[in-house]
Amino acid sequence: MSNMGQVEIPEWFELDGLEVLNTIINDQQLNGILLAGDNLEQARPYNPVVRIYLINLQQEKYEIVREVGAVTFKSKEEVTDFASNITSYSLIDLFYNLHNKQIEVTI
Repeated sequence: MSNMGQVEIPEWFELDGLEVLNTIINDQQLNGILLAGDNLEQARPYNPVVRIYLINLQQEKYEIVREVGAVTFKSKEEVTDFASNITSYSLIDLFYNLHNKQIEVTI
């Protein structure tokens, strides 16, 4: 399900210091999501973030359409664990875990 080779990464993505963590493509609808890590090494004054982008098939390559969400975590390990296991979450588990992570980060 993860296939980074088909996604056209724009120049701004790298200039912003984002790192592709995972892509999930829906072959039936020709779209998907791309998960990107922001501040994974915690070089900036905020916690690591997973940015979620909508991608659509455009001329045989997937392109980023827009950012649809962002989730803050305490560490790079939590980010990579979330990105690696996102397809194993049920929708309820996903919302429950994201809610709990956001509370933990703010405390």
